[in-house]
Amino acid sequence: MKQLLTDIQARLELKVPQLRYIDEDWGQLEYFSPTPPTKWPCALIDLSVPATWSNFGKLGQLGLVQIKLRIADLRISNTSNKAPQFQKDAGFSIFELIELVHKAIHGYSGHSSYSRLIRTTGPSRIKRDDGVRIYEVIYTSEVCDVSATPVLPTVVARPEVIIYRTPRPGSGLLTEDGFSIMTEDGIVIIPESAEPIGVLTTEDGQPLVTEAGEIITTEAASTPQPITTEDNNPLLTEGGQNILNEN
Repeated sequence: MKQLLTDIQARLELKVPQLRYIDEDWGQLEYFSPTPPTKWPCALIDLSVPATWSNFGKLGQLGLVQIKLRIADLRISNTSNKAPQFQKDAGFSIFELIELVHKAIHGYSGHSSYSRLIRTTGPSRIKRDDGVRIYEVIYTSEVCDVSATPVLPTVVARPEVIIYRTPRPGSGLLTEDGFSIMTEDGIVIIPESAEPIGVLTTEDGQPLVTEAGEIITTEAASTPQPITTEDNNPLLTEGGQNILNEN
């Protein structure tokens, strides 16, 4: 409701600079006569919800709001048929003001919390026993009120672990079928105790190689190797299988 009221006030100030006083209608013209605390001409805004609210879930509600605009001025000019034309123009200027207000407000919506304002009745004259002239115009708008909707706490989601079906190289964690376990960003998950595969070297820093010229890594060194004779021939079992050095 506050959003709607302040938007209408700002809209009238921008589009109808002839208005010298724009405020919520809290009885300025009724309770302070004959010297109301306004300047002339003025526009007073009153909001009310004559109908019931309807619910749309999560404690949010919709209501048809009635916007009552009262445009008023202090009549000090004669508008009779015998009056000079400049006095008539000054006296009838309130009707031009009502038209400017309608152009600024009808169809206006300055926020997503309420629908376009549509005129339903008016302008209608409110008669008084003093020199103040008041014309009332009523607009309606559907307002969405979510002030009672609970605010859920924000939870920062941790990256999900995705098992890729394509084998990937590396020393990360693996599934039972040999696939790398990776984060959503594609980073291989490596346990803190994992160590990179190294290369066995001689005392002078030269890599150890097999007879076939392949570099012997720490991973290969931990694999059981066949036992050979002095002339490098593998020892075989009676079944013809290599005898491995389990140590």
